[in-house]
Amino acid sequence: MTAMEMETVMRPQITRSKVITGKTVKNPDQKVLGTVHDLILDMESGRVAFLVLSTGGILGIGEKFIPVPWEAYSGMTGDDAITVDVTRETLESAPNYDRDAWEGIHDLGWLSRVYQYYGFRPYWESATI
Repeated sequence: MTAMEMETVMRPQITRSKVITGKTVKNPDQKVLGTVHDLILDMESGRVAFLVLSTGGILGIGEKFIPVPWEAYSGMTGDDAITVDVTRETLESAPNYDRDAWEGIHDLGWLSRVYQYYGFRPYWESATI
C-alpha cells in the first residue's frame, strides 16, 4: 500500500465527565472565565449539549451557572484548562441561573435562546429524522 492509498483512521477522544468538572475555563486569550460546574447531556442524541460554567460568588453564595453550547468548546490548554471561544463580556450578560433554579434546562425555547445568544444554531434544529 502506498502513502497515497493509506486510509486515515479517526480515534474518538473520550474522557469521563468527572475529569472535566472543576477544571478552570479560559478563553483563547487565556483569561479565566470560571470553572466547569457540570456537563448537560442530551440523552436522546447521546451528545453533550452544554458546558456549565460556575462563576462569581464566595463559597457558593452569589454564584452564577452559565450554560455554554458545547460548540464553543475549542480544546484544552497546556495547563490542563478547558478553552471556550467566548469573551468575558459575552458571559457577563449571558443567560444563566442560580444554584436552586434549573427550570430552564427543560425548556426547549430557553435552550434555543442560549444557543442563539452565542451565535450557534441549536443542533436539534438541524437534525434529520
